[in-house]
Amino acid sequence: MTEDEETPITLSREDLYELVWSKPMRELAKDFGISDVALAKRCRRLGIPVPGRGYWARVDAGQQPYRAKLPKREPERCDREALTVAPSADAPPIFNAPPAATQDQVWLEERLAFEQLPDSNIEVPATTRTWDPAIKDYRDNLEEAAEEMRLSRKACDRYEKWPEWRKRVESDRNTWAWRHAKDRGQRLRDFHKPTAFRVSLDTYMRALRLANTLALAAAIRGFTVSKDDKIGRIVFTGHNADIQLRLTEMLQDKTRPSIRYDGKTETETYQVPTGRLRLTLQTGYREGPSFEDRESHTLESQLNRVFARMYRLVVKVWERDREHLEFHRQLEEDSRRRAEAERIRAERERLLAEVRYRKRCLSVETIRWTKSCRIREYVDHIRMAARAREVSAEELGNWADWALSVASELDPTEKRLSVLVGLHKR
Repeated sequence: MTEDEETPITLSREDLYELVWSKPMRELAKDFGISDVALAKRCRRLGIPVPGRGYWARVDAGQQPYRAKLPKREPERCDREALTVAPSADAPPIFNAPPAATQDQVWLEERLAFEQLPDSNIEVPATTRTWDPAIKDYRDNLEEAAEEMRLSRKACDRYEKWPEWRKRVESDRNTWAWRHAKDRGQRLRDFHKPTAFRVSLDTYMRALRLANTLALAAAIRGFTVSKDDKIGRIVFTGHNADIQLRLTEMLQDKTRPSIRYDGKTETETYQVPTGRLRLTLQTGYREGPSFEDRESHTLESQLNRVFARMYRLVVKVWERDREHLEFHRQLEEDSRRRAEAERIRAERERLLAEVRYRKRCLSVETIRWTKSCRIREYVDHIRMAARAREVSAEELGNWADWALSVASELDPTEKRLSVLVGLHKR
């Protein structure tokens, strides 16, 4: 193999897109020496559409199914090095989209330096006119919840003014939302399932403006923003990584006296909103760094730091990807070794079984040959003994012919000689 043939081949985002639509994903992944799951994950992070289920079956049937176009986006560094493969037949390909450790550090320093530039400073506008589509969906949902909460609080205020006799005989179902939330932090859409915003009436618009400012600033930083209702997070996708974000309002525990059903007084704990927001970043199921409102600086002044931490998380994702790929490469290597050991063991067992079979055959042949010889000797003995007695020659001959035929059936000599002659001719 020449030096050029040993040199790894680096594929761009466009090259990988063309290959993905040229053959089934499993076959392509096998050519690259990686799993189809890892290849699909890489395509998803690069924003490369892949053929859906049944696509190749329709191609085999002579049809021309729809082929999704490669979405255009702002150029990223990973687009030029989407995948690196080594064409060597002996060595497995190198999945090299995440840069090496030294390149990681260079890239990180460049991004951190960008956030330090005066022109890169992120400011939250007092009035928001442009909304990111994903944040706009959250805004519409929270405004609907806020309106329901306001109406419920007004209904509850009216209910409190009712005379006691009316409260005993009548109830107002419109008060339920406020009564359910007022002692639990007064947060909107405070369900048990994950959500990107856990904020109250007084902070939800501020939280939305913060998230929207980050989402609008993400485009020039190589990220696209989407909402994931399944995990309840805002997702910043870019640089071969997915960073999840959520905003919560911190609560404060307070106590107050409460009269029990039996007239005794006890202390109960309830929660009230503090107006202070916390922004938390996350990759996968691992909760990452968080940023909080503090007396010295608010969240609005920390948005460049948020992106700086995102870049650090991106580098960690690259490191985990390399560890994951190395782990799976080692698994595949161990699997190949086990398969080879199993093949050698099976071959050894086969040879031993063949030897045992030949020994059994030899033993059986020897027993059959011995029996045939004994039958022939017995026939000779009967013939000699028949001379001294009056035995019908015809009857003796018939019996002797039959007995010798049995000896011939038992005798393995001819069969063994024919086998040996056949082996010699080969």
